[in-house]
This record gives sequence, C-alpha cells and structure tokens, in this order.
Amino acid sequence: RRRSPLYSRHIHWNSYPESHHRYVREETIARAYLALGDKDNAIAWLERLLASDGSWVMWLKVDPDFASLRSDPRYQSIVKRAGLP
Repeated sequence: RRRSPLYSRHIHWNSYPESHHRYVREETIARAYLALGDKDNAIAWLERLLASDGSWVMWLKVDPDFASLRSDPRYQSIVKRAGLP
C-alpha cells in the first residue's frame, strides 16, 4: 500500500524528537525536506538560515547534503547573498 507524502512527513518529523523540546537549526530542517524530495521547502529553510544569525551558512557551499540544490538558481542566490565565493 502506497503512503501519502503527508504520512511520510509525519513519520519523518517524529524522528526528530528534539524538535518538540528545543530549537532545531534551520539547516537541519532543510536537510529533512531534501530527504523527502521537497526542494522548495528546503530552499525556504535555507532562506531562513540566511536571515538568522547564519553562522552555519559558511558551510553551505561544501556540505554534500545540499549537492542536489547546487544547480538551482534560488540556492545559487542564497550562496551569493551569503558572500560565499
């Protein structure tokens, strides 16, 4: 039996029990959306990362988890606005 994408998201988010008790970083949520194949929400969370203190953003260009986004113009814009070479 095939499960709906919403069911998959529910299961996935419940695998992050810390999200119910403490702050979960934006890049962690972006990774979760990428694992679900949802590039739009992954980009949205990377935008939030850039708008926040963004200390992790310096790793964005080299993190292999985000390799599937590297050709996306929205991702390239985030990288450029972060001041990464």
